[in-house]
Amino acid sequence: MSARLTRVFETDPLAAEVAPDLRAFVALAVKVTARPGEVTPEDVRTALAAAHSPRQYFDAVGVMITFNFITRVVSALGVEPEIPGWMSRVEPLRRLGLRAMAFFFRWFVDLGRKGVHGPPPSEHLAALRTLFTDLRLGDLPAWLNRLSVAPPLLAALRELLESLLRRDKATGAIGLDANQFMAIGRTVLQSIPNAETLTTLADDWQPTTAVEVDAERTALVTRFAKDVASRSYTLTQERVDELRAAGLDDAEVLDVAVTAALWGAAARIEVLTGCLPALDPGGGDDKPEATPRRSLRQVPVAS
Repeated sequence: MSARLTRVFETDPLAAEVAPDLRAFVALAVKVTARPGEVTPEDVRTALAAAHSPRQYFDAVGVMITFNFITRVVSALGVEPEIPGWMSRVEPLRRLGLRAMAFFFRWFVDLGRKGVHGPPPSEHLAALRTLFTDLRLGDLPAWLNRLSVAPPLLAALRELLESLLRRDKATGAIGLDANQFMAIGRTVLQSIPNAETLTTLADDWQPTTAVEVDAERTALVTRFAKDVASRSYTLTQERVDELRAAGLDDAEVLDVAVTAALWGAAARIEVLTGCLPALDPGGGDDKPEATPRRSLRQVPVAS
């Protein structure tokens, strides 16, 4: 990708001169990142039609969701790529350092197709069903079953949920407070109401026992979670210090940030998956290709 095209993507992605099939994915990525509540089934169908196969569509969805999740956690916690201190104090040099890092990532990170190893999709789905049962959320949503076409995305979602909820394998107990988990979910989903299944699950959640609520602490947590999900770039160290002052330790602050980012990622997956037709997990590449498959580095720029 040329430096000029890179700059266009940084400032106005929709103005980038790229091949029509890639343009459909760029438009979807911009919308699901900035305005997920406005994504329509037609937006999803347009991107699916531009893909050479359902598997390629889910590859693109995986990239969108991964960056949406990671950047929100990083922004919430104030993490930046590590560069020398003397360089960070001079803004032009700092930008140069970040560009150099991007250059090395571009050349040394392999974006080629890799084989999928590990448990089959059926095992991941079974584990998620168990998790939904433990949380008293009912049946697994149909859109999660569609992720059988995208084993890496399914595996990542399962691993994040199980890690965040810290299941005790000996007792089956859930470690993270489920009430806080669901309360953050309600907060995040206010801005993504078209994730209808998740919204219903969060709204219908009722704790089994009375919960003592610290109103001030809850307000700070939900406000922080809302900003992680919708505008993480506005968060500052002062906001993290507010949570610490309210009694949260660093591990709990991380839990809040990751929980909010996870709900946002899961909601975006539903938005990009829920309206799709039933797909054959074994037929990920069954859609005829009009042109040979191209790697990201081979996508031509439209004239």
